[in-house]
Amino acid sequence: MKRTLVSMISLLLIMATHVQSIGQQKEKGPSAFHSLNKKHSEKINMLNNHNTLAFREINNQSSSFVLMQKLDSLIVEEIYEGQLENSFKNIYEYNYLGLVTSFTEFEYGITDQQWFNSYQATYSYDTEGKITEEISSQWDFSSNDWLLFKKETNSYLSDGTLGAVTDYFWDPIILDWILTSKDEYLYSENGKLVLTYNYNEETDTWEINYKTDFQYNENGKELSITSSYFESAMWIYSDKIEFSYASDYRLESFIGSFWVSDAWEFDIKEQFSYNPEGDLIVHTVFEWDDIADHWTSYYKEENEFNNLYDYIELLVPEVFYINSIYFNHMLTQMSAYEYYASNWNFLGRIMFYYSEINITGIQHNQAAESVLFPNPADDRISFSWYENTPIMQLEIFNAAGILVLNQRVDNHSTISISCLPKGLYFFKLSDKQTIRHLEKFIIY
Repeated sequence: MKRTLVSMISLLLIMATHVQSIGQQKEKGPSAFHSLNKKHSEKINMLNNHNTLAFREINNQSSSFVLMQKLDSLIVEEIYEGQLENSFKNIYEYNYLGLVTSFTEFEYGITDQQWFNSYQATYSYDTEGKITEEISSQWDFSSNDWLLFKKETNSYLSDGTLGAVTDYFWDPIILDWILTSKDEYLYSENGKLVLTYNYNEETDTWEINYKTDFQYNENGKELSITSSYFESAMWIYSDKIEFSYASDYRLESFIGSFWVSDAWEFDIKEQFSYNPEGDLIVHTVFEWDDIADHWTSYYKEENEFNNLYDYIELLVPEVFYINSIYFNHMLTQMSAYEYYASNWNFLGRIMFYYSEINITGIQHNQAAESVLFPNPADDRISFSWYENTPIMQLEIFNAAGILVLNQRVDNHSTISISCLPKGLYFFKLSDKQTIRHLEKFIIY
């Protein structure tokens, strides 16, 4: 007997939930949690300006070993007929570089009281650690084997950004992959996705599909993302996301609206609450009530953490890095609640399981020659790097993982940091979508 999954649990796709609706078709999968394991972190990153404190860079010439905590599996339990029961679980496999090579989803049979194969995805990478191919399979109980289901291939531009995505489905009759869709992406100077083109197989031409427009505040944070689709030789509004931030620059809430009959109509609001360590502990979702003309509580998640491990000490599937700005420590449990009858009612929980692993090939720039000096610093810092890149994007995060400075810097340049209080910081230098350097430094 197969149960209805808790479809409302977003499971770490806090930002991806609304980003998917901007110029993207929603993914279909075997379960409500399937999108967690989808590789679309590349696409989401192009849209998501809530910068993650990423720390990994593949270095094929490195032979160093790094001890980390890898996410082995997650298990979902749901309320079924008044009892908390197993629902499904995901198991992740990694290669020696720490890249996820596959994940397998299992469903739990209530009658049989055992786990059954459900869905599987395998991944291939290029020399820079970017996903080039994802092949999905579904379990067939009649043949007792995995059956090919879907394939997605990615190609990248010279600067490392995602250039095109091609989707296929497997035809079991002709035993071949059939093209279903192909998308190309165009970016602005700051690396934001602004146009999506869709391939029309009948006319053998590329057609404009979606566009996204961004507005920013004085700190470089997104104020809004507006998406439009191209139809009948004109742009038509689709949806809009508007962001609000707390005094510490953390995302506090966002509101999603749809364009209906020449006006924006509210749809959903999400609010985020953090603990002093900078971890997201409560994520609450509200729906707009047109009749009552106000927001109504709908759903929330409560998160638990193991503070013995910082986020940068974890090895997790790529999609988790999208949300590392929300989690500074090891996420161990997520509980979901639905609001009805004037109460929060427990729906289920997700438990995350980790183990130690020695990874080779992960470049820790802290061990390399520093490109920032002096360290510790006072009111100014300078940069000098060996890469043949005259300008890089600088991002500075405080110890809580909050982005406090974001600007372009020239090689051999000096900038003022007098506006930042004393303490421990991380800085990241990026060339387009590629992280070149990540180090800690201190302001005294």
